Formats: sequence, C-alpha cells, structure tokens
Amino acid sequence: KEWKDRIFFPDNETYFVRELIKKTDRIILASLGTPYLLQDFPQVSTYLCAYKDSYLMQSALADALIGLEDISGHLPISIPGHYEIGSGIIKEKEIKIKEISKYKPGTQLKRVLYKKVGSKKSHLQSLMESAIKDSAWPGGVILAAKNGNIFYHQGHGFHTYERKKPVRSSDIFDLASITKVISTTSGIMKLVDQNKINIDKPVASYLPAFKGKNKKYKKQKSKITIRNLLSHSSGLPAFKQYFKTAKTKELIMESIYDTEPIRMIGDTTIYSDVGAIILGEIIEKVSGFPLDVFMDSMVFEPLGMSTTFYNPPKEKLHRIIPTEIDPKGNLIHGYVHDENAHILGGVAGHAGLFSTAKDLAIFSQMMLNRGLYGWKRIFKQGTVELFTRRANLVPESSRCLGWDSPSGLSSGGIYLSNASFGHGGYTGTTLWVDPENEIIVILLTNAVHPNRTNKDPKYFDWRQRIHSAVYESLSISEKNPGLKVRDRWINN
Repeated sequence: KEWKDRIFFPDNETYFVRELIKKTDRIILASLGTPYLLQDFPQVSTYLCAYKDSYLMQSALADALIGLEDISGHLPISIPGHYEIGSGIIKEKEIKIKEISKYKPGTQLKRVLYKKVGSKKSHLQSLMESAIKDSAWPGGVILAAKNGNIFYHQGHGFHTYERKKPVRSSDIFDLASITKVISTTSGIMKLVDQNKINIDKPVASYLPAFKGKNKKYKKQKSKITIRNLLSHSSGLPAFKQYFKTAKTKELIMESIYDTEPIRMIGDTTIYSDVGAIILGEIIEKVSGFPLDVFMDSMVFEPLGMSTTFYNPPKEKLHRIIPTEIDPKGNLIHGYVHDENAHILGGVAGHAGLFSTAKDLAIFSQMMLNRGLYGWKRIFKQGTVELFTRRANLVPESSRCLGWDSPSGLSSGGIYLSNASFGHGGYTGTTLWVDPENEIIVILLTNAVHPNRTNKDPKYFDWRQRIHSAVYESLSISEKNPGLKVRDRWINN
C-alpha cells in the first residue's frame, strides 16, 4: 500500500511469493496499490492492477477474477523494463448473467418484525394459546419464516401441566422421528455426494448381515435397496419391540437383521422404524464413524447448529422439554423417549436427536436453498432435488426419499404447495418446507406428556390448524399475493 511509504514487499514476503511462482504458472498477482510491484516478480504469469484498496475496488477485483466482469483497463504509466504505457489485455467476462446466481451465497435467516412480511401475529399467538388451553400439549415453540425472514418465533405454555416452568423459544425438544430426515437421510445424502454409496444398490452389499439367518427370506432381503428403505417400500414391518428381547446393541442389531419382511418389495408403503435403524447402520459402516460423530462433523457443526445432538449434555437439561412419565412414574427428561433408541445407546437412525426450532430453521433454509447456506455448501443441488421429490416407487404414496410430501390431511396444513416436503415426530414435532412459497414452519411440542395415551385426536387437529394459520396470516396481506397451494385444495 502506497500510504505505508513502501512500494515493494518486505524481503520475507517477496521470497515467499517467488517460491510460490516456482511451483506453478497458475498464479495471479493482484495489486491494490502501486503497479510497480510487478518489478519484483517478472516471472508471474498474470498480473492485475487495481490501484486502490477501497471496498468497491476489492469487489470489482473479485468479480473480475471469477469472470463476472470484463477486464479492459490499460496501464496509465510504464513499468520500467516490463511494460509500456497503454499496455493491457482485454478479457471478456466468462459467466453469463443467468449463471451469476450460482456464485452467490445461499439465503441466511434473519429475524424481522412480523409486519415486514405482512403477517398477523395475534392470529398465531391466539391459536397456540387455545391449543394449550385445550390440553393438546403442555407447551410448545412455533417458528415461521418466509423468504429467509423469521417473522414468528415464540415459546408458549409450560414444560409440564404443573405449569411451573414456561417454555422459551430457545428450549430443546426430543425430535423423535424428525431424526429420520435431519440426521439419517442427511447422512445418506452426504455419502451420495461423496460417491461412497449408490442408493440403488442392495442394502446387503453394504451390510451383508442384513440378509439375516432365515433362509426363507434371504433372497427377498438381498434385493432390498437403500432407495427402498428411504421410501418405506421395502416390505419391512413398521416397528418391533427389540428392547424387550435383547439388552446389548450387538444382540439388538442381530434381531433387526433377522427381522422378516411382512410384504413384498414395492407392494405398499409401510412407514418403518426398522428400515431407518438399518440406514443409520449403513452410514456408520460406510463412513467409518459413529452416526452422531459423522452428522455433527458433516452437517450440524458446519451449519452452526450448536444445540442439535444425540444424548444432550447435562448442562442443557434446564432447556430440555420433558416428554412422558414412564410406567414406573419417572419423568423422561434429557434422554430419548423411544425405547429402541434408548437401548441402542440413544443414537439411532429412527430417533434420538434433540434440537431447537432455530437450529431446525437453519437446516430447513439450507434445504430451501438447495444445499447452500451462506457460502457453505452442505449438499449438492441435485441431491437435494432428488431426495425431496416423490419417490414414486409405490402408486399414490406421498413418500420422498426419507422426507414426506403433502397428501390428504397433511400435518403441515391445507395450504402447502405441491413441492413441499417435511416430516413429523411422535413426541409432537413437525417441520415443513415449502419451496414454491419460500415458507418454513416448525412446530415443536411435547404432546406425549404426561403419557402417549394423552396424544388424542385434538393434537392432530390443532397441529394442522396452526400450520395452516401461518399461511392464513400471510395471505391476508397484499405483500403476499397468490400463495401457491396444493392442487387438491385449488380444485376443491
């Protein structure tokens, strides 16, 4: 920089750059100050002069380097022994306007006033309070975002029906089966991106023990693919109480591998915890890491999801919403409520993940951005598109790969667009992402409290009403004309 009363680099920096130039001819030396710097590096293949170090000049330089802008300047001076005044190379930009979006960061979430997106806050607030008054759940958190703007994020009610501790927006919930998409499906997506697995290959090619010991079913199980497990079309049963028959993970996994299919492959959709557990095992086998370690390093930590984990640490206990009271009268608090996941050490493909609404919103926005959050690329765009569209392996099935899509009286409400994808969890959790309307809705509750028999039809009714209310609060405003909804509701 000229204002430092120095034209050239210090000796050690000059030596460093010269050594780099010896290694390759693919070095671009750019000067944001004096153009005479080139005199120390005559061997460099490409030299670019910018003259100033202002923010605008830095941005222009960056755009020129990656091909977004033309390079057409000429030297207004001579560089002794190298170039005469007027020297320069004209270089046309190489990236078309339509392609520029590929080189921009993915939308990142920000909190805004509900008025900015034209939402009616009181509508959502009153419905949440009414649901709690109706005993649909003791408490919950709802987060709603549109176009990257979080316009509603609030806790309602209490941790339990004793009403001693109010729910905060930052509280942590047992996600139950939302684990299947945030963790397990994402782990498979990551391995697909890394070319380490092929979802159309048989499961047994990655887990030979999956064929089991029963010769009667070995042939059928040898044909089940990872795609079948992801789309719940494998024919495996929905659930078995493995925790009652075995007490170690090794023995439980033997029982799971020996599980007999109850239907033929592709006959029908059976939403299967068994298949999800096996997917978790595939991730561990192929990656070489425990499921929780792999997911934290590949997805959660890069996204800054600091309150998303299996087996939450004890210091987070005050923020964790309890779920059931078990048959012995113990409150399940801070560990997974699912018995099979619990006996497997709290880390499993079907359940066990804990998180906050904010962390889930970050993940959802990344998926809405087709794998990109800020400058961090988590998944390839094509992989996100593949996993979030209907698998179409079973006629009329709403299942995507891991994810679900709206059908019938969807948990995500009546206004979801056809392109939407989401999932729910047995504890009382739902998450839906709507790409066409750029809307994210996350509802986290502990509807299984005080026990799972408490989860009566009123929970399902209120869940759908609240998800629908997010769209209603937006569509009443001229700021959001023409929200796209599902064909079924348009036709009706």
